[in-house]
Amino acid sequence: MWKLFLYAALWITLTLVLNRSWQLGDIVLPPLGKFFSPGSGFWQNAEPKHARTHDQDLLLDGVIEDVRVVFDERMVPHIFAQSDKDAYFAQGYVTAMHRLWQMDLSSRAAAGELSRILGPRMLEYDKNQRRMGMGFAAENAVKGWEKYPQDMAITNAYAAGVNAYIRSLDPNDYPVEYKLLNYAPESWTPLKSAYFVKSMATRLCLEEDDLENTLLLEWLGRERFNALFPEHNPNDDPVIPVGTLWDFQPVGVIKDSLPTISVTPNESRAEMQKDYHEGSNNWAVAGSRTQSGKPILCNDPHLGLSLPSVWYEIQIVTPHFNVYGVSLPGAPGVIIGFNEYLAWGMTNVGQDVLDWYSIQWADSSQTMYLLDEKQVPVEFRFEEIAVRGGNTVIDTVRYTVWGPVRQDGPHEGLAMRWLAHEMPDTREASMFVRLNRTRTHAEFVSVLSDFQTPAQNFVFADKQGNIALHVGGKLPLRSDHGGRLVQDGSHSTSGWTGFIPASHNPSTLNPFRGFVSSANQETTDSTYPYICHGGFEDFRGRILNRYLTALKNGTPEEMKSLQYNTVSLKAEELLPHLLSAISGGTDEEKHALNMLSEWKYDYNPASAAPILFELWYDAFYEALWDDFYTMEDSMYIYAPEAWCTNLLVLNNPGSEEFDIDSTPVRESFQDIARSSFRKAMEAYDEIHDTQRTWGRYRETTIRHLANIPAFNRTLTAAPGQGDALNATTRTHGPSWRMVVHLTEPVEAFVVYPGGQSGNPGSRYYDTMISSWEKGEYYTAKYLKTPEDLEPTQSLYFKHSGK
Repeated sequence: MWKLFLYAALWITLTLVLNRSWQLGDIVLPPLGKFFSPGSGFWQNAEPKHARTHDQDLLLDGVIEDVRVVFDERMVPHIFAQSDKDAYFAQGYVTAMHRLWQMDLSSRAAAGELSRILGPRMLEYDKNQRRMGMGFAAENAVKGWEKYPQDMAITNAYAAGVNAYIRSLDPNDYPVEYKLLNYAPESWTPLKSAYFVKSMATRLCLEEDDLENTLLLEWLGRERFNALFPEHNPNDDPVIPVGTLWDFQPVGVIKDSLPTISVTPNESRAEMQKDYHEGSNNWAVAGSRTQSGKPILCNDPHLGLSLPSVWYEIQIVTPHFNVYGVSLPGAPGVIIGFNEYLAWGMTNVGQDVLDWYSIQWADSSQTMYLLDEKQVPVEFRFEEIAVRGGNTVIDTVRYTVWGPVRQDGPHEGLAMRWLAHEMPDTREASMFVRLNRTRTHAEFVSVLSDFQTPAQNFVFADKQGNIALHVGGKLPLRSDHGGRLVQDGSHSTSGWTGFIPASHNPSTLNPFRGFVSSANQETTDSTYPYICHGGFEDFRGRILNRYLTALKNGTPEEMKSLQYNTVSLKAEELLPHLLSAISGGTDEEKHALNMLSEWKYDYNPASAAPILFELWYDAFYEALWDDFYTMEDSMYIYAPEAWCTNLLVLNNPGSEEFDIDSTPVRESFQDIARSSFRKAMEAYDEIHDTQRTWGRYRETTIRHLANIPAFNRTLTAAPGQGDALNATTRTHGPSWRMVVHLTEPVEAFVVYPGGQSGNPGSRYYDTMISSWEKGEYYTAKYLKTPEDLEPTQSLYFKHSGK
């Protein structure tokens, strides 16, 4: 009898152990019984290497007429529908079929709802998202979208497609991440799409330096601040060609002096200005510069590299349009791509659309603040944050006329005005959907006027031979200091006076030089009558324009090579001057100097020279700007940018800036060059011989969104560097490469560092990574009919009759 009781006790214990989740520190383990179950656990997510999926007929109550979807050998869906509603329903369905968990996580991360699935360790992250006003922004977006019922119909159709797929799933069909984290998918809504859109805004238009600039101005004084942190690079080659004429009368332009406000930060920081932003390249060359006589358009947006990829490749065909390109999982339409008539691509303008305002509180409880000498009550937003395994946390955020007031971090007590918070007042929700079906340049520009944020450089080319570049997005009207400093929030005159009319946004059509281009450099020269100091990159734009200026009889193959180009203008400018300061040395130092002198400034993964240069540059930069790192702890600043560093070396090597504050002697440029070279050699000596190639030393890791190491991919042969055209770093790089030749029929060559499926157990999870790393492309299968393809898989959507 005692054995029976023992077996029963063991059975009960195992049942309890295997069917509940366990928390080990910050790690939550899934119920092991469910996770390892052969019938419903992670085994179900494995996909045999040579398995062929079968055609499926799907009876769905979300479609009106039959829809056919055929998948090619890379699992790219080609959707053939008879109506827009059915097309976007199908897009939502197939996107969720491959990327459901990615969509879920991206929306939750933007909304500040990760604690609900990951527990207390994500609480501070969630608080930050709420305090930044992400919910406020997403809810305002939906309110704006709802003003246009025809646009909401598209967003709702997309959501209905996602939900139709979710309803088709049994728990054993859930993506493996749901099983690992032990939760289930929830219905998709337009609000989730809005959160996803706002997450892109945080990546592309959240950058600003108001607090840092305010503190730097106070510390350095006006003269040194202007010298070390100028707004314009005199050597830059702007996006819109120098000398472009502006055929409009500007409105609302204000001129004033640079104000000064005393601000005390809550945290200290000093950073090197050599970290690379998420940038991009795009260009179009006219037929006069191509072998075929037809335009060629190219685009490679640089973003954080992730698995699943930020992009999902797709073709959508209806009787009204036929569009191919990449979409964002979570939103309808094609974001970058082409149709039968034209092609387009985007890069980030980098326009500052976030300003900070100091608040003058009228009471100690901070429930009232002063605005134009009147007391105004704050509005409270109560953020409820559900925490897995814990209690719901209520976080109270104060809102002023400017926006939310930060209650932590270096901006504590400052109010945040961010363009992405504002309710859209145009047909923003359907902008890309309508862009997908444009046929002429005039139609393209008309639709583009509805785009709001984040501001983008839209490159354009069509079969009529036109090439163009237009800045799309709302650009605030500001005074001539351009929102560089913290503003006085007690006066309404400190705010924006409106927005630059869309028709006045910087643009160029068929310029004389025969190409248009952007690489996140400054948008215009000083003749543009508004404040539009977009741009955050000072090397790629110049080297791109150098190549395009020399281009004759260009071909798609040359365009591919240019996207893969790894030459650094920063190194080309600076290294000869550093080398000129060094002579003699040990045999090892002479060998290193000889290697650098023969280097062609290309970041080849098999080369050791880029390692030496980067080590030398870092040591040189830190020694030159040492006073920015040794000041009192209360400062929250950054050091001068790389282009300013180069200009100082090139134009003023005798500057007093070449002095290390922590030493009693007065150093020169040569002194710093020599001492930093010795420091670089010491660091180089510590690198193991097997790691002395750029590819192995730098390594590029494409991380799974949950950073599960087994699902990551690490590359040791990826070329490039942050200020080269192939701007590949340890975690960032070209997230999509596209070359479109506007021939008849149009031909396109594409690749991205990932695969169509978000399932790590699928052979389509990382299909294209190797090709992307090598600079290889796939020919896009631009179909006219579903019969043009021998599909890997087919889906037939039919109305259920309900």
